[in-house]
Amino acid sequence: GFNRYRHLRQTLGEHEKSNSHIESVKIYIAHKQRKTIETMLFEKQLEIRKKEIIERRKILSAIIDVIKLIGKQGLAIRGTEEGAYSLDDISINHGNFLEILLLLSNYDETLGKHVKSVTEKSKYALEERGKSGKRGRGNQITFLSKTTVTKIINIMKLTIQTEIANEVKQAKLFSVLMDTTMDVSSYDQCVIVLRYLLEREVKERVIGLKCVQSTTGESLFNTLLKILSTTGLAVENCVANAFDGASNMSGEYNGVSSRLMNIIPNHLHTWCYAHVLNLVISDTAQCLPATLSLFGLLQQTQVFLKDSHKRLSVYLHQNRRVRLAAIGATRWRSRSDATTKMFGRFHYWFDSEVTGKTSQSETVFVSLVMTLCIIGNSKEFNPKVRNEANNTLLQKFMSFETIMVAMMFLLIFKITTLLSDYLQTKNLDYAQAWRLVSVAQNELRDARDKFDQVVNASKRFASVMSNKLNEKIEEDSSLEMESLCIDPELPCKRIRKIKKMSGELTEDDEINFSEEDRFRIIFLCCY
Repeated sequence: GFNRYRHLRQTLGEHEKSNSHIESVKIYIAHKQRKTIETMLFEKQLEIRKKEIIERRKILSAIIDVIKLIGKQGLAIRGTEEGAYSLDDISINHGNFLEILLLLSNYDETLGKHVKSVTEKSKYALEERGKSGKRGRGNQITFLSKTTVTKIINIMKLTIQTEIANEVKQAKLFSVLMDTTMDVSSYDQCVIVLRYLLEREVKERVIGLKCVQSTTGESLFNTLLKILSTTGLAVENCVANAFDGASNMSGEYNGVSSRLMNIIPNHLHTWCYAHVLNLVISDTAQCLPATLSLFGLLQQTQVFLKDSHKRLSVYLHQNRRVRLAAIGATRWRSRSDATTKMFGRFHYWFDSEVTGKTSQSETVFVSLVMTLCIIGNSKEFNPKVRNEANNTLLQKFMSFETIMVAMMFLLIFKITTLLSDYLQTKNLDYAQAWRLVSVAQNELRDARDKFDQVVNASKRFASVMSNKLNEKIEEDSSLEMESLCIDPELPCKRIRKIKKMSGELTEDDEINFSEEDRFRIIFLCCY
């Protein structure tokens, strides 16, 4: 204790200068600041390390954002030259990933310093390896290599799969959609989509994309089970599927659907109605020579103009607003879009009031015909091109049969396109879908009785477009033609007579059908 209060001031001064007091104060301050022995000994080094961690996290955050951007835009990541020692060479294509990072490094000081440091270290390491004869990049940590990018992508994949799996577990029941397709590298890719209801909202999420070596029902079924097992989802909770009609998917004995039904007795299989509808339309477009001729003509015309910038410029001079649509093998709407762009919509020509209000901008028919006329009569093009424009494409477009087939399909597309679009919507109402399917079936049956409307619409189209074409020709003095008219009716075709055999006395009864009736029988298979 202390009891010498007379010399208190002197005694306190001596105590404050003592080593024990000074050490006790340091320990108290360290305790208040919660510093450890390592912190007190290596404070500067720890501050530097903390700063490096913050900078590296910032760099990694930028790298992750770039990878997300590339994935969102569907771009390729890799390039022809990805070595860090060549990052300062702007003449080299380093790929989308590195090029975007190099662009960001111009505006971000931290990222810029990192790229510069990585480039210099990589160059030095390359020189040292050249001297020693060793191979490889050494033990550099750049965050820019393909290995790092692949790790980040795999982490993203697992994070997304886990999030989707948690939502599916919350929803409990789900259905599966599954299909395969070949990519540009000729590998067969299998995509698996889960559909479930969460908080009164229908969600569809891609849970897996796998490269498959075999597309048999057993192989695809095992792929599905592996994906579900990896994500922790029970196959017993899969209550339905929506596959196409391929035997490996919907086969009665060995298809994926039948294997699911063996595990889950109450499992439901639904053949995708949008797929069925579009297969029917695709087959319909190829069942008759007249339909093949129409869609072949539309595709041939698009290729004819697209393959030459000189021909395309002639068309763009006539119409810059609307480009011709190509017809794809797997793009279901392509036939409807191409026909509608060329000939307009059916009600434009069936309804006389609408026809009077229809402007030329709603169809490219006049622009295209004028383009073919200019190309066919211009000496700037070679004879082969002029002959194709005049005698192949233009003659078919001026044929009344082409117009009638187009009008018939416009009537069909008026019914099927709306149904097809609805069947592919995200939040589909099954009851409404069934009603629309039933209505479409009835309307398609009724369309067979609307042939007279098709004929009237075709004649109105031919009359209106002929007038517009003649107005265009009068305005353009460079064209060496007086008029241009679409055929107002079907041409009379010679009736083929059957040769009589020797001694034959009977004669075939002559059936006097009009050309419209003959077209009706051939096109609609009814009379």
